Amino acid sequence: MESASLGASVLDLLEPEDLTLFKSTVQFRREEVYDGDDKPVTTRLGVATFSVEVLVKKYKFTPDQIQEVAALFGIGPERFWARYHYFGDTYPEPHCESRPYYNCPW
Repeated sequence: MESASLGASVLDLLEPEDLTLFKSTVQFRREEVYDGDDKPVTTRLGVATFSVEVLVKKYKFTPDQIQEVAALFGIGPERFWARYHYFGDTYPEPHCESRPYYNCPW
């Protein structure tokens, strides 16, 4: 499978129904930003995790392509590779299968 062309999203490789399925697995978290006095100054909503199941099983995404997906959500390569195991089987419920690049929460 080829990577997405310049200017296109790697998610453009998904069929519409699979994109809808993928989007339904995106989970958000709240993040507070503090000032120098440790007082919250703003709260942002960011992506905490998403399921890579359809990306890996059906589309055979490589780890680099999954990193590209993470980048679409503002997740840089350092954070992605430090926490890649948190991105995974969240849809419809977590699984605990031994596979690379899948989340196993227990």
